[in-house]
Amino acid sequence: MLIENKILPKRISDLYEDLIDSSYQKISSKEKKVIYQSLVIAYNGHDGQIRKSGEPYIHHPIEVAKIVAKDIGLDYISIASALLHDVVEDTDVTFKDLNESVGHEISKIVNGLTKISTLKRMKITQFKLKITEECS
Repeated sequence: MLIENKILPKRISDLYEDLIDSSYQKISSKEKKVIYQSLVIAYNGHDGQIRKSGEPYIHHPIEVAKIVAKDIGLDYISIASALLHDVVEDTDVTFKDLNESVGHEISKIVNGLTKISTLKRMKITQFKLKITEECS
């Protein structure tokens, strides 16, 4: 089950509270629950993953979600999607899992973000291949 009834570590719970507090949008209790569920899925999915900086990977999606909430001022659907933007790409979580856990709209947005990321990587790979061929 993606959303377990487990308590997140205090440092992650504090980051969640900061995220909610930073939003320009008024977030209802129901919307907070969706954001929290998305954070739990991301936390569980990225558990054990470390960034190049040495910090736990979960800090990255939380920071992206803060940008979405504070700097751009988007709604809870966008905040939840930001938390999950790497979860399908980098973990065993599927779009079906997301659809069942947090709904079709968030799953659809995450799918779109994953496609953009995949296209970007493909273009970088093609560019590197082209440069390699030109230098040969």
